[in-house]
Amino acid sequence: MPLISSEEIKNIASSVGFDACGISQIDSLEQDFSFFRQWLSQNAHAGMHYMENYQDKRYNPKLLMPEAKSMISVLLSYHTEIPVENANVKVSKHALGKDYHHLVKEKLYAFIHILKEKYPQFEGIPYCDTAPVMDRAWAAKAGLGWIGKNTCLINEKHGSFCVIGEILCNAESSYDKAVENRCGDCTLCLQKCPNQALEKPFFLNANKCTAYHTIENKSETLPENINLKNYILGCDECQLTCPWNAKACFGNSETYFSPSEDLKQILSENSASFVEKSTFKKITKGTAFSRLRYEQFLRNLQKANTK
Repeated sequence: MPLISSEEIKNIASSVGFDACGISQIDSLEQDFSFFRQWLSQNAHAGMHYMENYQDKRYNPKLLMPEAKSMISVLLSYHTEIPVENANVKVSKHALGKDYHHLVKEKLYAFIHILKEKYPQFEGIPYCDTAPVMDRAWAAKAGLGWIGKNTCLINEKHGSFCVIGEILCNAESSYDKAVENRCGDCTLCLQKCPNQALEKPFFLNANKCTAYHTIENKSETLPENINLKNYILGCDECQLTCPWNAKACFGNSETYFSPSEDLKQILSENSASFVEKSTFKKITKGTAFSRLRYEQFLRNLQKANTK
């Protein structure tokens, strides 16, 4: 497998629509994995028991691809300015448009296709938030940002409103260097968290997290002490208050993450309560909003509107 220049890889990433790209060599993520295991041991992952699975693969990506030499990490910004007028409830920015899992995977496959056409020996496996890969840690190792006190990856140019994808591959390249953490003394994200789920810098307790309860918690009812801040899917509060997002560039994918007129109508005042199941499924199909079952939607809506 020939050496592929970093410049060529990053130009291809840009050509298929990614906002940033970095490359790291496959080796141990000892410190990140140690922190992850401690986080699990404290039950901070709440009901996300799937995170306990395949820990060996999280630690060692060569178990996913024995011939792997590099991890190509990419960012796609979902930072947009498009408001939802008359909204009675709130939804995390990432869930307003096309499902980012499918969107990023499409671009990653296009990325791989271009590389394979030029380098027939190239082999790569694309990932986006659906496999035992430590996305943020690899992106940070590839110089795409630092993991902030709110546990999000923060990119100096694009802030934290970005989804992460990666290609585990057999190519070698010149590698990027990690950047220093630039959160400084700021603790605005910890102060803004609706339920103090950010118990300390860099530590999120999902048992208290609005995003966890509105998406991952499948129970019929939500804990009484959880404040949804009017969110019915996700929560952006710690990101909205981050100074790095205040000056972040808007991404090139505004059309992908813009809500449809029908979805805007669902979220508008006095409309959400009257949405039928068939309408809900039709309107949310193909969006990250579809992660929410209709029953969860009604449950979250009731909780959000409880003053």
